[in-house]
Order: sequence, then C-alpha cells, then structure tokens
Amino acid sequence: MSEFKDRESDDIESRDAAQSDDGEPRAKAKGRWWKIPLGLVALLALLYVSFLLAFFHTPLGPTLVNRRPEKFEMHWSDGSMWRFGLVQVEGLSMKGTTRRGIWQVDVEQAELKIDPRALFDRELRVPDSTATGCRFTWTSHPKTSPTDTDSNPAGAPASNADQGSSTATATTAEPSSQRTSAQRTSAQRTSAQRPSAQRPRWRFVFEHIDVQDLREIWLDQNRLQAGDRPGSGSLALSIQPRGPVELPHFEIELAGGQIELQGKDQGSVEIFNIQGKMEPFVPREHRGVAWLRFLTAEVRVGAEAWGIDTGLDATSLLLRDLPVSVGGSGRLDTHITIDKGKLLPDSRLELEGDDVRLDYLNYHGSGAGRLAMTVDDAARLELLLKDFQVGEKGEKPYIEGQGLLLEASSPSLDLVEPDPQAKAKVTLPRSRIPDFSVYDAYLPAQSPIRLVSGQGQAEAELRFEIAAGKAPSLNGRVRILGEVKDAAYADGSLEGNVDLRASFAGVLDKSRSGQRVRLSGASLSLDDVRVRGSETAEAWWARVEVPEGQATFGRPLSVSADITATVADSRPLVAIAMKRKSMPNWIEDMLTMHPLTVTSNLQVDERHVFLRRLILLGGRHLETFAELKLADKAYMGLVLVKWRRLSMAVELGPEPDQRKIDLIGAKRFYRKRLPYWEKELGSP
Repeated sequence: MSEFKDRESDDIESRDAAQSDDGEPRAKAKGRWWKIPLGLVALLALLYVSFLLAFFHTPLGPTLVNRRPEKFEMHWSDGSMWRFGLVQVEGLSMKGTTRRGIWQVDVEQAELKIDPRALFDRELRVPDSTATGCRFTWTSHPKTSPTDTDSNPAGAPASNADQGSSTATATTAEPSSQRTSAQRTSAQRTSAQRPSAQRPRWRFVFEHIDVQDLREIWLDQNRLQAGDRPGSGSLALSIQPRGPVELPHFEIELAGGQIELQGKDQGSVEIFNIQGKMEPFVPREHRGVAWLRFLTAEVRVGAEAWGIDTGLDATSLLLRDLPVSVGGSGRLDTHITIDKGKLLPDSRLELEGDDVRLDYLNYHGSGAGRLAMTVDDAARLELLLKDFQVGEKGEKPYIEGQGLLLEASSPSLDLVEPDPQAKAKVTLPRSRIPDFSVYDAYLPAQSPIRLVSGQGQAEAELRFEIAAGKAPSLNGRVRILGEVKDAAYADGSLEGNVDLRASFAGVLDKSRSGQRVRLSGASLSLDDVRVRGSETAEAWWARVEVPEGQATFGRPLSVSADITATVADSRPLVAIAMKRKSMPNWIEDMLTMHPLTVTSNLQVDERHVFLRRLILLGGRHLETFAELKLADKAYMGLVLVKWRRLSMAVELGPEPDQRKIDLIGAKRFYRKRLPYWEKELGSP
C-alpha cells in the first residue's frame, strides 16, 4: 500500500514538473495567434489593391466590362476604389445601342457609392452617385437604312467607344418580330432546357444620381449647350437587361445656353426644365410612342430661338393622319403636362419667329409667323404666316403673300392612341404669283403649250377631315388667275389672260405619282389670247367646264375628266391638223365661224395630253369628230371635219410626212381608221 502511494506521488511530481517546463512556450504561442489573420488581411488587401490597380489602370477593366460592345461599352481614363464601396473615375464614357439609335454619355468625373451586399442577390445597387461635366448624345438610326448607325451628329463629341458601332447595329437593329415562329419556338425550347435560364437576371438600381455641371445635350443634329451657368439634374433609375426600366424620378434644368439646329447656331435658351417619372415598362415590348403611356412629366421651355420638328413635338401627333405638317424656329414659350401619355388641360405651346413652316405634300410654305397649340376640352392648333412664300425647296416661289392660316383641332388628348377624329383648314388669301413659268413643271413633258413667263394671283381654301376607319377627306377650292405673257405654242408664242377655278370633294387617295383627289367642279377661262408680236390678229377666247373628274397632285399634274367648252373658233385645232400645209379657201371661211362648242374626255398623264371622243360643233353646218394625242413635236390622231356637204378626214402620224388628208371618201376613211386609233390612244 505504501508502495502504491509512493508511485502515485512520483507521477504527480513528474506531471507538475512537465507543466512548469512547457508553460513558457505555450504563453508565447498564445501571444502570436493574431499575426496569422492579420497576415491574411494584409494579403487580401494587397490582392484587392493590385486587382483595382489593374482594373482601373490597364485594359483589364474595359475588357471585363465590355463583354458585349455591340450592346454596351464603357471606358475611362483613370479611376480608383481605395475605400471599399466608393468608386471614383475620371474621363468616363458610356455608349449603348438600341433599335432606335445610339446613346452616349460622357462624364469628366464621377463618384459612386456601391452597396456590395446586394451583389449576392445579382443586383448592383448604387445608393448615391455624383457626375460632373456631363454630355449626352443621341443619334437616331437612319430611316432608310436601319442597320447603319456609324454616323455621329456633326460636331458631336467623339469617344473611343465608337469602335465596333457598326457591329453593334448589325446585331441589334433586327427586331425580334422579324424572326420566324419556328426560330422563336426553338429559342424558347433551348432556353427552357438550360437550368441557368431560370436564374434571376441582374438588376441595376441607382437610387440617386446627382448631375452637376451639365454641359450639353445632342439630339441628332440638334444641340442644347449650357452657357455661363451649366445645368444640373438628378434621377433615380432601375433597369433590368431585357426587362423593365423604371425612373422613379428625373429632372433636368438648364438656365441659359445656346441652341444649334441642324448644325446652325439658332440663339439662346432662357430656361429649360423637365421633371417627372417613368413607371416600370419593358422597352422591347412597346413600339413607337407607346412608352409615353408610362410617363408623367412637366416640361417648361423658354427660349429666344428654338426649333419645332414634326417628328418630335406634340403638334405632329395632333396632325398624325393628315397630309399637313408644321414646323419652324423662333421665340418659344412652352408648358406641357403629360399624365401617362395624355395631355392635361392648360398645356400650351407658342412659337413666333421669322422661320415658321407649313407643308402639304411637296408644297412648302414658310415665313414670319406664329404657331400656337392650346389644350382645354380639345387640342387646338393655329398657325398664321404673316409674310410667306410657297413653293418647293430650292426653287422659285410659286406664291408670295400675307396671312396664310392653318387651323386644326382634335378631341383627343391621348398622344399614344389619339382619337382618329381631326379637322384642319388651310386658308390662302389672295396672293401674288411672281412668275407663271414655275407652273410649267406641272404640264406633261410633251405638252403642246409651254409656260415661259407671266404674273398672276392665287387663293385657296382647303378643309381636311379624318374619322374612325376612314381615309382623310378633302373639300376645298383653288383659284389661279393672271396674265400669261409668253406661252410657246406650235411654231409661235401666245399671250393672254387665264382664270382657273377648281373645287375638290372626296377622300384623299395616295397613288404612285402623288395625292389623288376628286374634282367636284372646275372651270378655265382664256381671254384676249393673241399671237405675240401681232397687232392685227383677232383675239381668241375659250371657256372650259369640268363637271367632275380626278386630279393627282404631282409634277406633272395628272387629270382625268369629261369636259365641255365654248371657244371663239377652231383656229388652234385646225392649225394643229394643217401644220406646214396650205389650207383650202372653204377651210379659211370655216375659221371665222364662232362660237364653237366642244365636248371631250380629257386625259393628262406624265407625258401627253389626250382628247378622246372629241366633238366640235359650230352653228348648223360645222361638225368635227376627233381622237387626238397632243404633243410638243408630234400630234397624233384622227380628225373628221364636216362642213355642209363637204367633208375632210385627216390622219396625223408621228411625223409630218405620215399625215394623210382624204376629201373624197372622208367619212368612210374615218370609220375605217377609228378602231385603230381608239386602240392606239387607249381607253378614256
């Protein structure tokens, strides 16, 4: 027993001795444990700084960001993130391509606070950011070539992001609607088979962006540039690729600046303020102006000079289905309020200046005037051109005058789906025609008459109206009168007075050559017509009536109508038939007979004038029947002239030596050749 106790006491002593020997090393180890995590932190910090240095100061950053440069790319000149979650960059340039165009934002300096915790939810959240020295550029895709987006606005700020823009357009310009249903079904099936397709998409949230020192905004060829007091702005943005876009708040304000329209300096802007919000919507699911359905905004613009383009302003939506458009630049005062795509009452737009425009088809009226749009129970538009010229661009004016007026109204205040009901009235007061020669382009290329000179007057009143499910209709009247001083005819030249009146009523119909309207009545009076240079020749006159028909406004003018006419005598007609040939005495006597009555079907096309089923009667003895095509150098057709018991048939070939005159069997010759010429000249 004593032996066992002695052995136990020896074990305890040896254990205590061992603890006393190891006590000092264990204490030292216990004091060095913190160096390991500290070393790891230092290593991670070194890796973090090294990565950021490589990310911001080498091509690594743009390479990682610009994985889809045809959709979006971003570049910067310098940057840092020394403090975790705080990004500072300089020379930032972002560029993106959409189906409608290319946008680009250039920022001199930017600071962004990033919430890294949101990255675990596939969400990039930026609680606060500041941008200084900002420029915004928008370039629309050309309408004629939706895949060509390489062009930049003239003088717009360039960026190193421009490279690859042609690839961007080729990839994104094709709408998804052009893909076949089989392709869409295959894509949906493939997407459903991929587990990753069910993962939530990335979402980018900018809770507050403060824009300081806003320098300029480019919209295609139009620029808004800040003056001595650069503009400012703020917005909140939430976007999901191929998903909804939301702007809970946005505001842009510019006090003082310059305006450039189509690359030309136009003047100064006094105030530009737009604020509102955009509710969540998916851009790819809404075409055209449908995005306005999600917009609530208030716009105020006061400018010394500003441009109204028919493709951008509210007035174009009011006149959407009418063949009338307005525009111009001048002193602008605007206050427009939109609530989810609808104009609110008390919205207004006023433009007054020396370059206000009214366009109808190819006719362009411009001059000093005033444009005003007001909204109450309906949208109303009034444009008054105090001093104006009407013509086609780059050519002599057709008409000059004062007081050209356009009045239009629509009960709809919806900019997305406007009520199809709309009315417009254009009033042209009596105005001056400086030179009749400009109207020569409206005559067929082979017309026997060419207008060389003369002066006159014109007046018109046109009423347009559209209703649900119907094409626009036109009712109105036009009058042109004056003195033609020189009209080339045959081998000579004529002068005289002209008075043309026409009334329109019916549906507007677009044809290949222009706008086609129905004539509800027209008349043409020719008075005191003489051969120029002849003092003794008896004056000739004519009255032409058109009960109804069709006219197509184009260059040249096309007409199809039945006409009746009363003329002084048949000298012009017989002059055509007997050109370069001597006339028998009995024909000379016939020329002095008057008045004569004429009925015919008139056809005017791009090259010729046709007189079909022409019947000319003079007194009790003269009868003339004809099928004619009138041209400058060649008059073709068939004519039968009956005078008492005498008859003459004339066949007009394309050349003078191809003309035949039959005095013996005239009636038989006319009946024999008539089917050929009816077929040759075509049906009326």
